Amino acid sequence: MPAFYAGKRVGKPLMGGHTYNAMFNGKLVWPLDKDTVVSIRITDDKGKPLPKSLAVSGTLKLGAKATYADGHVGDLLTTNDVTFASRDTSTATVSGNTLTWRHGGTILVTATVNGFTSAAVSISAAYAPESIQGPLALFGDSQLIVDSDTSLTNMGPYPSGANPGTATSWPSDQSKQIASITGLRVIDLYYGGARIARDKTGWQGGWAMQSNRLASLVKADAANTPGVIVIYGFYSNDLHDGLTDTKPATDLSKIAAAYKAKFDELKAKYPQARILYALQCMFRSAATEAKPVMTGLPAGTIMTNNFTALQSSERILFTETTLGVPVIDATDEVWALGSGLTVSDMIHPTAEGAVKLGQILGRHIKQAIQQ
Repeated sequence: MPAFYAGKRVGKPLMGGHTYNAMFNGKLVWPLDKDTVVSIRITDDKGKPLPKSLAVSGTLKLGAKATYADGHVGDLLTTNDVTFASRDTSTATVSGNTLTWRHGGTILVTATVNGFTSAAVSISAAYAPESIQGPLALFGDSQLIVDSDTSLTNMGPYPSGANPGTATSWPSDQSKQIASITGLRVIDLYYGGARIARDKTGWQGGWAMQSNRLASLVKADAANTPGVIVIYGFYSNDLHDGLTDTKPATDLSKIAAAYKAKFDELKAKYPQARILYALQCMFRSAATEAKPVMTGLPAGTIMTNNFTALQSSERILFTETTLGVPVIDATDEVWALGSGLTVSDMIHPTAEGAVKLGQILGRHIKQAIQQ
């Protein structure tokens, strides 16, 4: 109710230019219900909901609508009668109603109307590649090396130089796409036939050769210390041999544990690196679902002799819980590319398939390292 004195309505009770609550006979007479803010919804300057996530850097115009004690919702406020603030100015700042952020993190924004301050609204801003200290070390198998100028018969050995591989083998088209999309320098470690769970020597060992290669590069130049480590595939090679009727699915349950042990070694050796495992992706072809990739598995196991079962089983075996690192699953996206993107063995990509695989993996890797 308004306040009256000697039959005349009096103005807002002010002290030092600020409005204060006024009481008369124990009742609040100022501010009025229509002026009392009880909640604020922060929007963009058009009144639309704020995005849940933002790109690496940029600006955003803010708006706010206040709800009052009498139930009415006020007009959209952008610059007048509202004050916006950022809780963490190291991530984002506010000038007027313009929100500006320059690197990744969680942005917390508040709005104040008539002395009432809203709860903070949370927005996720992506991390820029430059926030990652160090290159991307790319472990993998022949699906990452067979491309426009490298076939299954000309994968050269690691050279003695700083850039792994021969001129025709490294970096592959897949690696070039990953580097371009993530904005990171890639250390190429992948090699055909590589295994993790199976103890092999030479090129079939793969994991030891690749991890030793990375260690030697880091020792030679600290600038090679990885900020991101991506391990792609290996799974089909681990399954391709050694599984027989006498060594069936009981071994499958041990594969994830073997992978985790290797990844734990990487964590200890490169504690600053973000480590990701990318599931093996299989391309679609007319004969893919019928083509055996392993033999000797007894009926009733989680594996059957076809590619779709391989992909189903790796989703069961390899999770962030079982591996201890985030898992990238691009299998459906690669499968959806359709047929005609593999060479005759229906496993390794054509030149076009190599580029598409690299693009898909690059997008998934970028998304994962920004989170």
